[in-house]
Amino acid sequence: MNCSRCYIIDQIKEEVLKLALCMKYKRLTDKQSESTSVTAPFRKIFKHKLHLASSIPNAILNNNFIYVFRNLYELQLQSKISNYNLQINSRGLLGIITDIRICKLQHLLWLPSFPLLNFPFDKPFSLVIYNFHFRMILLCKQFNFSFNINHLKYYTIIGGNIEIRSLIPLPLFIKSLKVLKNRSLMFLE
Repeated sequence: MNCSRCYIIDQIKEEVLKLALCMKYKRLTDKQSESTSVTAPFRKIFKHKLHLASSIPNAILNNNFIYVFRNLYELQLQSKISNYNLQINSRGLLGIITDIRICKLQHLLWLPSFPLLNFPFDKPFSLVIYNFHFRMILLCKQFNFSFNINHLKYYTIIGGNIEIRSLIPLPLFIKSLKVLKNRSLMFLE
């Protein structure tokens, strides 16, 4: 009996490893419905093994006072935001590279302030659809995570009082980015 238990555990480990390798090169997604459909078979088996009706709400499984069954979507969200926070706060090479890339994102989006402090976008667009930092800052914004930056003066562009971005609709601003950058126009006096 013990040998078959070890065999089953080895099979499970192998399946999880295959799943991890399959997901390793996939694009980051924040769609809860996709993660729910992935974990549905696990929840069904879990309910069956506990002799529970398959129709009971998943909230019972997610309740830490009853069972310690972690929601894959929430776990992924927590992991991504925690790792990004560590990346931003790193004092080593990773932190320096992250600062540089976020500054490049600031220039790419033609923003007067550091994107971690003031992020005016609510959804990705073609220019930044695959930009990791844009997607992570957007994810943090969607879940009301904010950042407190100590070295603010290094990332703020001083200019006029009125940003051009605040005067025109966002789609038009995105289309006009190249022209605004070429003419160094960010503010109105």
